[in-house]
Amino acid sequence: MASKLVFSPSEDEILIEEVQANSILYDLADANYKNIIMKDNIWKEISLKIGKSVDDTKKRWKNIRDSYSRNKRKPGTGSAATKKKWNLAPHLSFLDRVEYERASTSNVTEVQEMDTTHNEEKNDEVKNLAEIKNGPGSAYRVGIIKHSQIYRNKC
Repeated sequence: MASKLVFSPSEDEILIEEVQANSILYDLADANYKNIIMKDNIWKEISLKIGKSVDDTKKRWKNIRDSYSRNKRKPGTGSAATKKKWNLAPHLSFLDRVEYERASTSNVTEVQEMDTTHNEEKNDEVKNLAEIKNGPGSAYRVGIIKHSQIYRNKC
């Protein structure tokens, strides 16, 4: 069973102040943002000031940052909803000036149109074969069946 992180309000404020003083921890534009060794050293210093482990300190920062982000985005629900002020929100306004989340990318460019000419040629072949094998009118039934099979394969 995982233990619950217990940070006092003053420890939270110290953590926020220390992170704010070290933009390498949250600002993607910082020249040293990808320098893991520097970041680890900074986290060690912060955890010593707070008196918690490095892992607990990092987890608490992630929790605070994510809560702030959610709190900013989440509108109140219903007409009588009043948004409760989060006591740490004013201390985290420095995050509004930086992009601390990476932009997502995708390897899918656009929806490609299906090449139906090949399918139409195949359907004509199937119809012709069905009429040769089963007589006139059977091509219609086979065409419907074949069309539904093609549709299922595309989806």
